Amino acid sequence: MLIPLLIAAAAQAAGVHTGIPVRGVPSLSEPYFDSAARGWTASFPSGLARVYVGRDEAATIAWFIRTAAQMAKHKPEPLDGVGDEALVKDDAFLLTRDGNVGVLIECTAGARARAAQLLAAISDTPSPWPLPPVVRPLTEDRWAVEAPGAEHLSWVGGTRVGWSGLVFSAPPERVVAWDEWGRAAVQRLDATGAPLPPTGPAAEDTQR
Repeated sequence: MLIPLLIAAAAQAAGVHTGIPVRGVPSLSEPYFDSAARGWTASFPSGLARVYVGRDEAATIAWFIRTAAQMAKHKPEPLDGVGDEALVKDDAFLLTRDGNVGVLIECTAGARARAAQLLAAISDTPSPWPLPPVVRPLTEDRWAVEAPGAEHLSWVGGTRVGWSGLVFSAPPERVVAWDEWGRAAVQRLDATGAPLPPTGPAAEDTQR
C-alpha cells in the first residue's frame, strides 16, 4: 500500500498526473480521439472540451503554447488561480494547464465552471504509460494491429482488409493506442511494417 502512495506523491511533486478519465465525467459526451499532438475531445450542452495529457510537464507546456497561438484570434487574457497557467476570454474560452494535463474549453457560457470540473477530475492513480501498439506480420502481405487493453486505436495510412478487424494488406505509417486516462502511445512503422524507434518529443507533434 505504501509503495503506490509514494509513487503517486513523487508524480505529483514532479508535476505529472495520470490524466483525466475519458469516460465518466458528468455531462461530457463519448470521447473523440483526435491526435496524439492535440489530445481527445468531448462535447457538453453548451460547447466542447479538449484534454491533452503529456508524458511530462514540458510536453504540455509546448501544447499550451501551440494551442494559445491557434486561439490568438480570441484575444484571451491571463487568468490567475486556475491550474499552473491559464488564458480566458469572457466566459466562453478558457485554456489552462495543470502540470502535464492541458484543458481547452470553448462554449457559449460557463467556461470557468467547466474547466474547474475537468481540473477536479484529474487523477493521480498510479498507472504506467500505455505501451505502443504492436503490428504483427501474419503473412507476406498481411499485418495485424494489436493493443490489448487500449481504450481506442487509430492509425494513419495503410490499407485495411475489409471488415476483418485490424488486419492490413499494407501496413499503416503509424498507429496510436489511447488508454482510459487519455494518454496516447504512438508507434511509427516503415514500409515493411517494421517498428521505427521514437524520434524524440517533437515527433509526437505530428502524430494523428
